[in-house]
Amino acid sequence: NLTQNGDQEILSTQVKEGGLKFSYAYLDTKTEDKQIIWQDQWSKPYLPFGVRVQITFLNTDPSEKEVVVQRDILVPIGFWGQEE
Repeated sequence: NLTQNGDQEILSTQVKEGGLKFSYAYLDTKTEDKQIIWQDQWSKPYLPFGVRVQITFLNTDPSEKEVVVQRDILVPIGFWGQEE
């Protein structure tokens, strides 16, 4: 992450560089079953209904793979951001 003055901010030495990602819930109304789709940007002037947070951790054992943790956070007062 970059700070306002352009310096790089280290969140944790255990998080992979570029390993913190956010996605936002949109309601896809183009299909009959109206599924939730997750997009990397939110441009609406109000809160989304859901935010997906994904963090990729570096494993301290070099023989092991990275560990990815993903959580979906619902915002009860948020809007679905329906695609038009």
